[in-house]
Amino acid sequence: ANKGKLKDLDSVAPLALVGLAGWQAGCLWRDACLGTVSNLPWAWSQTTSSITRHPTELYAAVGMLAAAWLVSRLSWRPLLRAGTALALAGLVRLLTEPLRPSVTGGPTAWYMAAVVVGGVVAWQGSRLLDRRVSTST
Repeated sequence: ANKGKLKDLDSVAPLALVGLAGWQAGCLWRDACLGTVSNLPWAWSQTTSSITRHPTELYAAVGMLAAAWLVSRLSWRPLLRAGTALALAGLVRLLTEPLRPSVTGGPTAWYMAAVVVGGVVAWQGSRLLDRRVSTST
């Protein structure tokens, strides 16, 4: 019964990443895409400013879409997709965090925890599940 539930978790993992990408891309409607100052050719400025900034939320949206594609290509080993999705979502946020304007530096510890926990689940999830199933029977 548990393996069926975990297979469901693995099946929705790519879709969850697509949902996060949509959430990030929603910055276009909220007018909240811009991060730190940038002189790159694709940097944007607000209509009332001449300062150009990174479109940080769009970087995150593209990263989440790339992660969704990668996760959808993985095999169906229990918890591999779910763990990888968590790790990649944390990694995308961790990589884009320095480009976000923040007084406190943002919740980078939480993003790092997602990378570590997701990596452990992806790497050891099926082994831990098999051990749990064998000891309960």
